[in-house]
Amino acid sequence: GFSFSRAAIDVLHEHGALKTVELHEDIVWKGDVFAQLVKQADPTIRSGDDLRVLQAGECIGLARAIAAGWEWGGTPGTLAKSISGGRSPEPAARRFVAEWLRRGDKSEGRLVV
Repeated sequence: GFSFSRAAIDVLHEHGALKTVELHEDIVWKGDVFAQLVKQADPTIRSGDDLRVLQAGECIGLARAIAAGWEWGGTPGTLAKSISGGRSPEPAARRFVAEWLRRGDKSEGRLVV
C-alpha cells in the first residue's frame, strides 16, 4: 500500500481525482465511515475504491470503500476504512516520525502511516 501526505490530499481534491463521500456537517469524523455519518455518496463506488471524504465542501481525508455504492443508502456497519483523515493529522504524524527517527530505522527510506 501507499499513503498520501496532507498536501497530496488537497491536490487530489482540487482535481476531483477520486470518488467522493460527503459526511453530515454536525459530526466529527474519527476512524471509519459508517452509514449514519454519510450525507451523500457516489453511487458508482466499488469495494476497494479510494475516496475523498468531504464535509461542508472541504476534503477532510481519504477512505477506502469496503462496500459498493448501492449499499451506502442505509446498510448498518462500516462502509469505508479510514486511510487518512481528521482535520489535523499532523500531531500523530509528528509522533510517528519522531519515533521512527529515534529508532534509526531508515532501511526502507519511506514512511507509511
